[in-house]
This record gives sequence, C-alpha cells and structure tokens, in this order.
Amino acid sequence: MSEIFDTFLNGSIKQQLQNIRNTQRAVDVATQRLSTGKTVNGALDNPQNYFASESLNNRAADLERLLDNIGQSNNAINAALTGADRARDLLNLAISYTDDLRTSPLLGSETSIAGTPLNQQILSENPDAYWRLNETAGTAAINYGSLGGVQGTYTNGPALGQAAIYSNGGDVTPNFNGTNQRVNIPDSSGINLGNVAQRSIEMTFNADTVAGRQVLWEEGATVNAMSIYLDNGRIYFQARDAGDFGPFDISAPVNAGETYHAALVFDSTTSQMRGYVNGVQIPTTGVVTQALSPHSGDIAIGGQRGGNWYHNGSSGAGSAFFFDGRIADVALYNRVLSDNAIRNHAETLESETVTNGLEETYNAIMNQLDELIHDSSYRGTNLLGGDTLTTFFNETRSSYLTTEGQTFTSSGLDLDGKLFNSIDEIDATQASLREALQRIETFERTLTTDVNVIQTRSILTNATINTLETGSDKLVLADLNEESAKLLALQTRQQIQFGALSNQPRNVLDEFFN
Repeated sequence: MSEIFDTFLNGSIKQQLQNIRNTQRAVDVATQRLSTGKTVNGALDNPQNYFASESLNNRAADLERLLDNIGQSNNAINAALTGADRARDLLNLAISYTDDLRTSPLLGSETSIAGTPLNQQILSENPDAYWRLNETAGTAAINYGSLGGVQGTYTNGPALGQAAIYSNGGDVTPNFNGTNQRVNIPDSSGINLGNVAQRSIEMTFNADTVAGRQVLWEEGATVNAMSIYLDNGRIYFQARDAGDFGPFDISAPVNAGETYHAALVFDSTTSQMRGYVNGVQIPTTGVVTQALSPHSGDIAIGGQRGGNWYHNGSSGAGSAFFFDGRIADVALYNRVLSDNAIRNHAETLESETVTNGLEETYNAIMNQLDELIHDSSYRGTNLLGGDTLTTFFNETRSSYLTTEGQTFTSSGLDLDGKLFNSIDEIDATQASLREALQRIETFERTLTTDVNVIQTRSILTNATINTLETGSDKLVLADLNEESAKLLALQTRQQIQFGALSNQPRNVLDEFFN
C-alpha cells in the first residue's frame, strides 16, 4: 500500500482521505446516538457521566423495590381496616341481639344437662385403640382398645397425673411441656402399615398456648400422612397420599386454656375427609380419591415424630412441633364414627351445663367474628390477629414504621363464653361488647395514621425516583435535534469530500478505505 501512496498520492490527497475516514467515524457516532438516544453509551464515551448515571439509576431501582414493599404494607393495613369495619358491624349486631334478650320469655329459665361419661361412651363404640392417658407413674400409656401391640410410651417425662380437663368423668391427664415430650406409638398394621379405607380419631385437649405449630396426633411422614395439629390459633385436620389427594385445609379457631373435643373422620368409600370441633363439623374442601396408602412413618401423640405433612407442605424429622398443654382420651377407629356419636362425645364433657339456649345465636356471631378476623390477613400478615408489620422507607432500613397488631378474636376481646340467665349478665356482656368496639375504633385510628404516613412516604419515594432518573438522563441522554443536525452536516461533508476525490483511481480509494 505504501508503494501505491508513494506513486499516486501526494500529501494533500492523503490528508483528504484521512479526513473522509474521520468524518465516517463521526457519522457512526452520531448514528449510534440517534439510535440509542444517548450521548454516553459506555464508560469510554464519558467515564464520569456514565458511572454517575449508573449510580443514580441503581439507587432509583433500589427505591422502586422499596416502593413495592411500601405498597404491600399499605395493602396489609387496608385489609386490617376493612376487617375492623366489618368486625364492628358484628359487634353492633351482638349488641342488638342482647338488647332483644331483655324481653325474652326464656330469660331466667335454666336447664341442667348431664350425660354418660366420655370414657364409657368411647368404650361402648369398641375402638381399635384407646389411650386414656390417665397414668400417674411410669412410662407406659395403656391401650384400652381391641388392637394389640400398640401400647404407648411417654418420652422425656411429661408430668403425669395432672388435673382433669373436663368434669363429666374426666380423669387425670399428662401435661406436655411443648419442648420435647410426647407419647410414642409403635407401628401397626391396624394403624399405619396397611391401606386405610376408613379412619376416625377423636381426643380431648386443653392447650396452655395456641401459638406456633403443635402436633396433637400424627402418623406417617413426608409421603403419606394423617394428623391433627394446632397452628397459630387454629386446629387443623390433615391427610395426604403421595400426591393422589391432599393436603387439606380443614381448620377452625381455638383458644388457649379451653377444653376441646376434636375428631377426624376419613372415608375413602364416600371420598370424604371431615374435621369436628366440639361436635360441630368444619366446612370441608377437597376430595379423597382413594384409600390412604401405607405410611410407615412413626406415630405419636403430642409431638411430631419423624416427618409429617401439614396444610402448607411437608416438614422433615428436624421439626418436632411439640404440644404445650394436656391431652386425654385419644381413641382410634378403623371405621367411620357417626356424626351423632361425635356430637354426644363432645357434649358429655361437662357434667352440668346451665343454659337456656339464648347464648347460641350470640356464640354464632362470635364464631363469625373469629372467622372474619382470621380472613383479614394480607400475604400472611394479619394485624387483627396480633401480627406486627414493619415498613422500611430507605435502602439502609434505618427509616421505618412499625405497626403493632392486636388480637380481636372473641377470646382476645374477652367476649367468649357468655351466658344470658339474667339482666345483669346481659348488661355485663353489653359492657364488654362496647369496650371491644372502643378498642377496635382506637386501633382503626392508629391504622389510619400509619396509612397516611406510608402514603406520604410513598409520594416522597416516587418523587425521589423521578428526580434520580431525571438526573441520570441529563448525564447521558442526547439532544436528538442537535444530533440529527450534526448527522446531516456530516453526511453533506462526506459528499463534498467524496466529490473532491472522484477523479482518483478506484482501486486506490478502495484499498485505502478497506
């Protein structure tokens, strides 16, 4: 190439060719700026502006994520506010109902109800296994049912011989500490080693706390399983067969310090799985598609032993989920226990119940209140159920707002267990209802204040994001009109430059540009 330049090109022509190459490079730069809309497309274009723009964009992206979380917090509080409004409606309904009771002809009439003790009723049903759990010493939990080889073993020394949890024939009970104590039951072809077409399990319990997850009964593991357990204020009835059916979400609210009769009924012949609390069936979703397959995972009362399935998935052997409280009269039947039998067993726990029936409608309203509070959660956060919500406002999480939840169930408001045998009792209940209304209204004001704070911070965060993005754009964006004018000028310059070299040999020009 040097020989060609020496022969055909003088210094002026060489300079013209170099100018054409420089002009083409400028055209390429202008074209890229027009296509991307930016004057700075990489660190080589302008290192200072490029990295400054990236830093602003990164902070804007962080704030965008924070803004999403702020919005979720706003939704959680609004869900609580909506639930609180409806809770007040139910409390006002209860006040109206109790007002009507003042003129009821049943007011002052009392009926005493007594029944056959629970242990006698269970034995009359010929259970396959029945652990009364009324031992006062030793480690053996005796099985009074017909199935052999399933004597239980108390592990880690639960306190035996503690107070009964019901009055009508109730016996002493073991008290489990919620940490490491349970009753281990041996594997059995009559429980977990064979197919289960039908199964009924019943028990009574009184929990010292209903917080966290606590197993009452479990058989199986992380493939096939059947269980009854508590989970954050609710009792669950569960069955699962290797993906063929389950897990189910059959649950109802329960309170600490109260005695409950719980029953699970599994019936593959009618494709049903049912749960009962105090003789009342819980609304059920899901269908049983076959008999429960053998589930050789371990069996236990009062704690998980090995793995298990729960309504929200499986849990391996590392999670024991021990029960905290007392359990009695655990009975197992390899058949369906009738609704009537379950109801009778539940109703017989108290030797004498003084009632005139007026509390039934009130209790139904309170049950609806409990369900409403449970359903007022948003993405697992329930401010009406006592959860706490923390909303962060900056990237370092140093600026935040904590919204403390409260428990507004009937027990949390001290509205459960009311009787209406006199005007005084009605007055006392109405006073409790009005106090509950005041508590909810006060909490709503707190939530409204928090919503306003969150919305204000959301507006600020949005404005900050816009400012950051605008600042970033100013550092790197191109003026398209200016760049278009530059490109047109460069293209005109190119035409002039090429025109000046039009008389040069074609092969010389091609070799120079290539």
